[in-house]
Amino acid sequence: PETLHAFIAYANSKIVARAMPYSTALWSDDFLIASGLTGFGHQFDAALGPDGRLAIAYNDSAFRVREFDGLTWSASTTLDPSVQQSPQVVFRNTTPVVLWLQGFNYEQRRLLYSSRQTGTYSAPTPLDPRADLFDSVLLYNHAADTYADLTTAAADPTLSDIFHPSSGALFKN
Repeated sequence: PETLHAFIAYANSKIVARAMPYSTALWSDDFLIASGLTGFGHQFDAALGPDGRLAIAYNDSAFRVREFDGLTWSASTTLDPSVQQSPQVVFRNTTPVVLWLQGFNYEQRRLLYSSRQTGTYSAPTPLDPRADLFDSVLLYNHAADTYADLTTAAADPTLSDIFHPSSGALFKN
């Protein structure tokens, strides 16, 4: 790369990009990525692709991504209508891929991704399709040769710990 890029969250209210060509060692003016809402903080990520394109994923009122082709910035693309956690941007060859943690069912998180192999980003997809809401939680007591269906207790964040009713064995998060 012939240019250094910096992404800065100002006062937790906007994200800007700056560029400094190595030939001049002068920073450009701020280019506004997103603004107007609080909550940007550290919940954004940017990456440089092997072809020189930049991509940044960030939260404002929704979870979004923008790309820079070296000359112009794309419009924001909404990946999820809700604010998300721990975004990561990577390039797989020249394909931008955005990964993030989506909260679901109280305190559970699942790792989703979206990639732009064509003109648009794919629908958010679990990286591991097995990571989903529990269908059921069954605990087996070998001594009594019995199962206990503890699905309701496992899904309730106030109960937290679940016990097998006949053995008293603890199953803890």
